[in-house]
Amino acid sequence: MEQEVLKNLPFSQNVFLFIEIGIVIIVIFASGRKFCGKICPLGLFQDLIHKIKFPLKIKTYKGDTYLRYLKYLLLVLPFFIGDNIKIELPTFVYVLQILVFIFLTIIISRPLCKYLCPWGIVLAIGNKIPSKKYEVNIKKCTGCGLCVKKCKMDIMPYKQINNVECIYCGTCQKICPCKAISKRTRLPSVVNGQEKNDT
Repeated sequence: MEQEVLKNLPFSQNVFLFIEIGIVIIVIFASGRKFCGKICPLGLFQDLIHKIKFPLKIKTYKGDTYLRYLKYLLLVLPFFIGDNIKIELPTFVYVLQILVFIFLTIIISRPLCKYLCPWGIVLAIGNKIPSKKYEVNIKKCTGCGLCVKKCKMDIMPYKQINNVECIYCGTCQKICPCKAISKRTRLPSVVNGQEKNDT
C-alpha cells in the first residue's frame, strides 16, 4: 500500500517525503532514549498510571534482568516470521490485554519500556553520544540510594550511570540531595581508552 502511494507521488514530493522522514529519524537517534523519557506518549501514560496508589509496588524481582531481553527478541522476530501471519483474536482478549497492561503498570514502573518496546534498543544507540551523558561526582555521592529508589527504570544510577536502560528522564539528577549527578556539558577526557569522570 505504501509503495503504491509513493509511486503515485511526483518525484519532488517523494524527495521531500524522504528528507522529512530522514530528519525525524536523525532527531530521534540524536536524542537517544531521552525520547522515551521526555517525549514518548506511552511513557507519559505509564508514569501517570504508576502514580495510582496501590498497596503493592514492585521495584525489582527475580527474573527481571532476563525479562528485559524480551524486547531484543521482539526486535528481530519480524525478520524471521515476516508479515504473512495474521492472528484474529476475540475482542475480549484485547480488552483483557489492556487491563493486564494497566494493572502491571500500576505495580511496576514502565513495564512496556523495560520488557516489550524494541524501539528502546534502537534509540539506545543515541545514548552513546558522549555529550548527551550524565556523570557522577563520586566525591559528592554518599551512596544513599535515593536515586535507585526513584529511578523509573529500576537501575542504579550512581553505579550504572548512562546504562542502556536509562531514559534520561532526569529524576535521579533532581532527587539527589548531594547534587552528585549532573549533565555532561563537554566531551569526557579519555585515559587508556576509558572515559574519565571529573570528580
